[in-house]
Amino acid sequence: KNNKPIQFSGTITNITIDTIALVDISDNSIHKIGVSKTGEFKTSLNLNQGYYNLSFQNEYTPMYLKPGFDIKVICDLSQLDNSVAYAGKGAVENNYLAAKTNLEQDLFQTNPELAEAALSEEAFLKKTNSIYELRKKHLSETKELDDHFIFLEQNSIELEKRSELFNYPMMIRYQMGQPNYKESANYPDP
Repeated sequence: KNNKPIQFSGTITNITIDTIALVDISDNSIHKIGVSKTGEFKTSLNLNQGYYNLSFQNEYTPMYLKPGFDIKVICDLSQLDNSVAYAGKGAVENNYLAAKTNLEQDLFQTNPELAEAALSEEAFLKKTNSIYELRKKHLSETKELDDHFIFLEQNSIELEKRSELFNYPMMIRYQMGQPNYKESANYPDP
């Protein structure tokens, strides 16, 4: 096990708070970080390798951290998702996550008709496969990613698809008020 600390620093513009936090995927605060009046911060972290969220109270951005990373974030809280950029060791994985977040938001904000509950089974399956392929393409086109991170993201992409396939029939039955809905014989087994 690598016990090297994670060096984490950054500059945040349009910040109105003096503390940000790293939280785990269950939204538990792991480490509070003081931020100067000019939006700068610097800290050293002893954390396990994995996914975290950088929290700015009401907004957050996903991060992947690993012992030995020396990473700097620059962002503007007035437009967080479109401004997050990383530099240093660990930047490739975190810039990938920032782009993935934007990709997912763009898909659903520009195509509100893609809401699963409004789609027929055929349209839902087509949409799900299309998004699955986009996610895989985004991962495969991002070069120099950590091997363990690639493994985690490949599994995440598979789980996201399986979750969507699993949830669709229940959504139709309960949210759309079609209690007798039965998926077709060709519906994939999640």
